[in-house]
Amino acid sequence: MSTSVSVPFLNSSIPLAEVSTPYIFLSPSVVHEINLSVYFHFCATGIYLWDFLNNLRNDYRLFSAYKFNVPTFVYFLVRLTLLVYCFGRAALLTLPVENCEQLAGVMTTMLTIAVIGETGLCYLRIVAVYRPYPYVLGFFALTYLSVVAMSLTLFKTFGAQKIGPTQYCQESVHGVFGIPTLIVLFINDSLIYIAIAYRIYNIFLTYDFNTTLRRKCAIILFGASLPIGHKFILLESQLYCLIVVMSKGLVLALVSGNEGRNAKFFIFHVVLATILISRVYRQLKDTGRIAQQRNANRDFQTGNLTSAEFVHEVNITVQERASKRSMMEIQDDASSIKTPLPPKGSASAAIPQDTVNESSYPHGKEYPYDV
Repeated sequence: MSTSVSVPFLNSSIPLAEVSTPYIFLSPSVVHEINLSVYFHFCATGIYLWDFLNNLRNDYRLFSAYKFNVPTFVYFLVRLTLLVYCFGRAALLTLPVENCEQLAGVMTTMLTIAVIGETGLCYLRIVAVYRPYPYVLGFFALTYLSVVAMSLTLFKTFGAQKIGPTQYCQESVHGVFGIPTLIVLFINDSLIYIAIAYRIYNIFLTYDFNTTLRRKCAIILFGASLPIGHKFILLESQLYCLIVVMSKGLVLALVSGNEGRNAKFFIFHVVLATILISRVYRQLKDTGRIAQQRNANRDFQTGNLTSAEFVHEVNITVQERASKRSMMEIQDDASSIKTPLPPKGSASAAIPQDTVNESSYPHGKEYPYDV
C-alpha cells in the first residue's frame, strides 16, 4: 500500500514513490538557496581535491624525508579532516541518508578539527618568531584557546534534518554562536599577522636606508627590505596570511548581513585557508632542509627562516657584509688614485702615466715631488 503525502503549493496528495524530487516539499526560495549551497560546495571541493592530489608528492616527501613531529602531525590532520568533510558534506547535500543529524554531527566534527588545526599552525609561526618573549607567547596562547573554545560551538551552529518524509537532508544554521565565532577567528588571525609584520619591521628597519613613510608601510605589509632568498619565504607567507585574514573578514561581513543565507560562503574560506597555510608550512620545511645542505660559504645559513635565531643571524650577517663591502670600496678607491701630473713644462710632463718606469725619476722608485 503506497503512502500518500500532502504537497504544499499544489493542494493535492500524491504517492511518495512518485515524488520526483525532495525539493517539492520546500518553497522555491529555500530550493534556490540549497542549489547555491550545492554548487558552492562542489566548486570548493573540486579546488581542494585538485590541491590535495597535486601535492601528494610533496606530502609524501614531507612524511618520509623529515622528522615526524607535532606540527607535521597537525598538518596532515588538517589536510585529511578537511578532505573527509568535503566528501561527507557532498553526500549530505545530494544523497539519501538514513540519519541526517548524525552525519551532520560527524561532518561538523571534521570541520572543527580543521579550523582548530589551521589556527594551531598559525600559532606555531608566532612561537617561532617570538620565542624569546614568553609574555607574547602567553598572550597568543590565550587567544588560541579562545579560538578552540569558540570553534567547539560549531556543533550548535550547523545541523541537518530530513526534507519532509524523504531520506534527503536539508542543512540548517541556527543558534547565536556563528557570528561571535567568526569574530574571534578574525581577531586572532589579524593579531597574528600584525605581530609577525611588526617583528619583521623592527628587525629590518635598522638597516633599511630608505626609511620613508611609503617604505615603512612596505616593510610592515610585505617585508620589503629582506634579502631576496628570504623575502620569497617571509614575503609569500605574510601575503598568504593577509589573504586568509581578508577572506575571513569578507565572510564575517557576509554572514553578519544574513547568517542563514550566507553561511554557504564559509566553505570557500576554509578551503582557501587550508591550501595557503599548508603551502606556507611545506615551504618552511623545504627551506630548512635546503639550508642544512648549503655550503658554509653561501650567503645565509638560515635553518628555520621564521625563528628568532635566523632573524638575529640575518641581522649580523648583513651588517658584516656591509662592513666588508665598505672596506673593499675604500681599498678600491685608494688603489685607483693616480699619480698627479707634474708641473706644466717639466720634463716628466710629457711622459704618460701608464708608461712611467723607475728610470724616469731621478730619485729611483720615489716620486720626484711630495704630494
